[in-house]
Amino acid sequence: MLSLLENLANELLYKIFDRLASRDGESGRREIKDICNLRLASKTVGAVADAIFMHELLFFPCSKRDVDMVLSFANHPVYRNYPTTLALALEMMSRDRISSLEYIGAIRAEWKKINNATKNPSLRLPQKSEGQIMQGYHLYLRLFDEQNQMLDNASEIFEELAAKFPHVRELVVSANNHLRFAKSPFQQCRYDIHADLMTIWDRNDLLNQAAELFKAFSDSKQLRTIQIGAIHYSFFDPITCTAGKHCMMGNFATNITTLKLVVLAYKDESGTVHPSALQVAGTEEALGECREVLGKGVLRSVVDHMSNLETLTVRFVEEHAFDMGTFEAPATLSSVISPNRVWPKLRQVAIENVKTNRHELASFIALHKGSLESVSLQSIRFVETSSRVPSTSWTEFLLDLKHRLQGARLNIFLKGILRGKSEDGEGGTEGWNLGGEIGIADGDDDDDDEDDEDTMLRIAITRYFKSSEHGLSCPLTKENMDWAFGEISEEGLEDF
Repeated sequence: MLSLLENLANELLYKIFDRLASRDGESGRREIKDICNLRLASKTVGAVADAIFMHELLFFPCSKRDVDMVLSFANHPVYRNYPTTLALALEMMSRDRISSLEYIGAIRAEWKKINNATKNPSLRLPQKSEGQIMQGYHLYLRLFDEQNQMLDNASEIFEELAAKFPHVRELVVSANNHLRFAKSPFQQCRYDIHADLMTIWDRNDLLNQAAELFKAFSDSKQLRTIQIGAIHYSFFDPITCTAGKHCMMGNFATNITTLKLVVLAYKDESGTVHPSALQVAGTEEALGECREVLGKGVLRSVVDHMSNLETLTVRFVEEHAFDMGTFEAPATLSSVISPNRVWPKLRQVAIENVKTNRHELASFIALHKGSLESVSLQSIRFVETSSRVPSTSWTEFLLDLKHRLQGARLNIFLKGILRGKSEDGEGGTEGWNLGGEIGIADGDDDDDDEDDEDTMLRIAITRYFKSSEHGLSCPLTKENMDWAFGEISEEGLEDF
């Protein structure tokens, strides 16, 4: 059997092994257990399996152990040719070193908190002696010093990786396990309890790591894909630019064909579950700051520079106790893309959680009808503009867009919460909650439970655009409208 396998062309072996290492949908990591076993079969099989096994290198740039591992690949004459994806897992400890007394006190306080909340005595954590806790503290000190050393040398490390990995085509920056799941290198000195003692970091330190990575690969001719998530919106603040140029506007920009961004518009750090008037004010203010920063146009300029884009995904996420759509959207469509800009090769677009008007959105889609294959829109709000022409109705949007596409029959997927206002003179609120999750590959709603009303409506909208029939009625109507929003007030907080 092995001889038959070895007689196959390397291209066929590569495809077979690549199927064995398919990516896990939840964690984003490749399942490589079978590949590890295959590497032991023979030198021929092992050489091909290595290309799959070492296809992606995931590491914490703040961990000396991880950095040493990646550099060992970079300096190997054979293995350095295998990686095509470099993935950064962003996590770090606070730059402010804590004392042994603070460490011991925090660990014991966390133990007490967990054990008091555990009703079954047999499930409570055993108490550690001061000596045992101090072992963890000494480990913490070592990791702390190593982390600071890695942070101080980040630019040199990334430049070495860029110079020695000749075939990297994809860069992934994953914060808080958003795109890739990886066990924290700092977990050992936390005794597996979920203490936040050492994870209160300076956001700028994390953003600087991402910036240094892109600067190092600025002149790469191989880079084709960039994935980032969930990166704080301040990554696109003009103050992060050097001489007016953002780190993602390197010479590689015109070669990028896939850009996927998850932007963190707001994260509630208070841990408060029950909404309060104070939370409402704080959340509104924070989202307003996000809109202000993105309104300065850095993100739009980044996307503009990528003239050969084929796939564009931009999501804005809000992590708070309120329902999606409660607050004004954290960004406008025009802060992401230039309305009249054309990407001639653009095939797939997914946009989540922005505000715009229907004319602007329909014009963007119609401009690209010659190349577009799918458009996925989630939680989009139509708002008033300075134009005298009303442009806020979703029912009018569907009718207008179908007319503009003129039989192009794109895959149009509407998901999440849609908000707008009717254009019948009364200006009544429009709202639908279509459910579903955004994505490009997950657009085929025909596999979902068609007994679900939200799913049926999503499918009806998609079929409406794919149909070549004329005179079809708009799937969105007042009768199937099921989500209306009012203003938030202290009296209305009990509704959440």
